[in-house]
Amino acid sequence: MATPPRDSNTGTPAPDAATVTRYWTDMLQGSSTFLLGQVGRWSRALDQMRTGTYAPSSWMQDMTGTLDELTLLIALPFQWMPQSAERQLPTFLFVVDGDTEFVGPMDASTAVFLPPGVTITVTDLYLIGGDGTGGGQAVGKRSINANDHVQAQLSPQSDRVEVTLVDLGRGQSRRTVQGINPGLYVGAVYATEVATRRPLAVIYALVEASEVP
Repeated sequence: MATPPRDSNTGTPAPDAATVTRYWTDMLQGSSTFLLGQVGRWSRALDQMRTGTYAPSSWMQDMTGTLDELTLLIALPFQWMPQSAERQLPTFLFVVDGDTEFVGPMDASTAVFLPPGVTITVTDLYLIGGDGTGGGQAVGKRSINANDHVQAQLSPQSDRVEVTLVDLGRGQSRRTVQGINPGLYVGAVYATEVATRRPLAVIYALVEASEVP
């Protein structure tokens, strides 16, 4: 993305480090190509002027070439504008087999600019179509307690979010004690900035039936 982080109230995305690096690499390469081309063109023109072989029509050709290359250089930042469109909200899909206690971490770029120091919250994961989707944060037999089983954090620059599923239990008996049944669960990660909640990611967890007692 070619633009710096914008006001978080607008909901526009912040440029991540890789995007900024690619942008400035392109700009430096474009500027170097332009400058080297101009040095070569006008050095040649100066040599021809000294020998009296530089025709008036050559000056017009050189000026036209310079303007053409300058136009390309000016247009270079605008090539990044389509990437400035707001990004999709990241979605994580964790596949949890019956013998897995930990899954992840997974990480993705945040879709909004966040200042340092914001706090993030993870909702409980609710079984789609199960009893736990009735609303609220109460932990029941059809939900996965986020406090016990979901870890989420932001990168130091607050431009990436990382999610890990932990302590899921190994085997049928342990999963039963944990209250984690087979099925597809869904939850969310959001950041709280003053009094505003900003969605950061959607979490899906596909819990497979365990064949281990």
